[in-house]
Amino acid sequence: RFRMQDLPPELLAEVFYCYISLIEHARGHAERPPTPYAWLVIRHVCRAWRVVALVYPRLSCRIHVSTPECVQDMLDRSGTTPLFIDDVSDRKTVSRIEAQCRVFAHLDRIVWAQTSLYCTTPMPCTQRPIVSMLETIFIKPRMPGFSSPLFPGYTFPHLQNFTSHWMDLRSFYKLLPSGLRRLAIVRGLPDTDTSLDDFIALLSNLPQLEELRVRDLFYAPDPLAPEDVHMLLPFCQTATLKCLTSLHITDQLCENGSRLLHRLVHPASANVRLDFAHVSESVPCVLSPAILLTKFHASDCSPPQSLSISSSNDEAINVCLWTERLSSEELRAKQENGDDACFVFKTCGSPRRFVAEFVQGLPLSHVRSAYLFEPDSPSVLQWCELFSLLASVEELCIECGVWNDAEADPSRCTEASSLDDFHSLFPSLVVAKLHH
Repeated sequence: RFRMQDLPPELLAEVFYCYISLIEHARGHAERPPTPYAWLVIRHVCRAWRVVALVYPRLSCRIHVSTPECVQDMLDRSGTTPLFIDDVSDRKTVSRIEAQCRVFAHLDRIVWAQTSLYCTTPMPCTQRPIVSMLETIFIKPRMPGFSSPLFPGYTFPHLQNFTSHWMDLRSFYKLLPSGLRRLAIVRGLPDTDTSLDDFIALLSNLPQLEELRVRDLFYAPDPLAPEDVHMLLPFCQTATLKCLTSLHITDQLCENGSRLLHRLVHPASANVRLDFAHVSESVPCVLSPAILLTKFHASDCSPPQSLSISSSNDEAINVCLWTERLSSEELRAKQENGDDACFVFKTCGSPRRFVAEFVQGLPLSHVRSAYLFEPDSPSVLQWCELFSLLASVEELCIECGVWNDAEADPSRCTEASSLDDFHSLFPSLVVAKLHH
C-alpha cells in the first residue's frame, strides 16, 4: 500500500490544500459542517502534515480568526498569497478585536472574507489609496448601529459579492465598485430612516449587477399615506439594471416592497421573488397588484407554462410560475421553495380583495401544467376565480381539504360542483389528478 506521506513535499502540499478547500466548501453547504479548525488540528498532530504545512505559504492562507498569536503566525507563514478570512464568532474580547486588526492590516491581499464587526473595531486607514484584491465579503455587525465608513482609503475594483447586515448605507456607499455582480442587504438600521432615493442612487451606480437581495431595508410601520403617493409616480428616479438575472425582495409590508419594485427597471428574463408578511387592508389604488407583476408587462417576457399555487385559511398564499413545462410531480417538489421559478409571490397576510385582483392579473393563458394545493378550508383564494384563467392547461393536479362549508360560503359549492366536469372548464386537459 502506498503511503500518502511518501509523496514529494510539493505534491503533498497540493493534496492538503485540496483537502482544506473541500472542508471550506462543505462548511458553506452542510447543516452541520466540520468545525473550522478541523484542518488546524491535523496541522498540529499529523507529522506528515507538519512537514509541509509550515513551509508552503498557501497552506496558511485560510485563516479562522482566533487568538492574535495564531492569526499572526498564519499571516507570517502565508507570505504574499491571497487570504481567505473566516471571522464569525460572537465573542467580543480585547484579544479578538486585536486579531481582527491584524487581519485587516493585510486587507490589500484578502480575497474572501466573512467577518463580524463591532462598533469598537478600528478600521484600517491609509493616507494613500491602496487597491485591494477583495472579491467577496460578508459583513455582520454584532451590535446594530454600525455606521462608520468601511475601510477608508482602500479601493475594491475586483469586488463581485457584497452582503451586509444591520448597516447604514452610508458606511459602504463608496466601497462598492461599478462592476459589482451580487448585492445582498439584510435589514437596515431600525433607528434611522433609510431613504429609498439614496438606495436607488446606489443601484444606479451598479450597471453590471446580476443578483439583488433586499430584506427589511426600509422601516415604515404605517401604511402609505395619500400624500406619499407621489413616490410611485413615473417621474421619480429609477435604477436601470440591464444585467439583472435575480431579484429577491423580502419585507414585512407589501407597501415597502412595491415602492422599491416600482423604481427598478430590469430585463423581463430576470427571476423575481417577492416575500411579504402583510398586505394592508387600506392599500392605495396605485399600490395595485399590477406593480408586483411588472416583469410580465414587457413585450419580450416569456409566458409562464407551469403554475403552482398553495393557499390556506390564515390568509397565506404562495404563487410560483415557471417558463418551462413541468410535470405535476416536479411542481409538487418545487412549490414550497419555488426552485428555479421565474416568479414567486408569498404573503401570509393578504385580504381577499387583494388576492383576487392579483390572481386576475397573472399571465396564465399559456400555462400547460398546474398544481393547486389547499390543505385547509376556506382559504384566502377563491378557486372559481382561477379556473377560468387556465384555458390551456393540459395537466392539472389538485390537492385540497374537504369543502364542508358550502352553507357558510356559497362560492365553495360552485367550486366543488365545477370539479365534476373538468373538460368543460379545461378544454385542453389531458391528465387530471385530484387528491381530496
